[in-house]
Amino acid sequence: MRVTLGDSEREDKRARSVSIIKAKNLLKKNGFVIIDNVFEESYIDKLRDAYLLQLEEWRNRSMHERQQEDSLEVGDKREQVPVWIEGLFNDPDLYANFAIERLSQKVLGRDAVLGGFGSVVSFPGAESQHVHRDVGKALFKESPEINYELPVCSLTVTIPLVEINSDVGGTCFWPKSHLDPQFNWKVTNNKVSAYPKLGGCAIWTNLGNSRKITYPLCLG
Repeated sequence: MRVTLGDSEREDKRARSVSIIKAKNLLKKNGFVIIDNVFEESYIDKLRDAYLLQLEEWRNRSMHERQQEDSLEVGDKREQVPVWIEGLFNDPDLYANFAIERLSQKVLGRDAVLGGFGSVVSFPGAESQHVHRDVGKALFKESPEINYELPVCSLTVTIPLVEINSDVGGTCFWPKSHLDPQFNWKVTNNKVSAYPKLGGCAIWTNLGNSRKITYPLCLG
């Protein structure tokens, strides 16, 4: 359920990426994939420092100003926060990373577009996020089984800016639930938690923070 990108695959944009092919197959099979070594850890460290400065400035704004910036409360002590595309964040190697773009095109087609870029931050003591789908309601309500036969129409990519482990709170998935019209998370016991390494990313994820640190991630 996870793939580690080789250094040559990450650095040479002309190289044929075996790892991306494997990631595509895992994504289609399980509904999610973890890809490690997409970015250098030192780069993520710099992004985290820059993000925390943005976050401090944002939290000092009034509630009215925050709402105008399209911030959302998405769970207990968990907020979706805009990211200003400036400085380190004004970098296509981040928001349009070549490896992630290559995977997106293999899954969605060569005309895939970047639909949004922002962040979600979980503050200390946050409870696990409620179970949900990123896309929301099914397209065909009268015949829901049809929805599970349609090709993938979008992906969510998350890039953690802190190390993910059991103390922080992991990413929970129900493998293959995207293919099962009868899926019910309350009675299905195949839930797994996955932890992208620092410098990695998770695709199609819900992340939680049940412990002691501020947990930021970039959301594409």
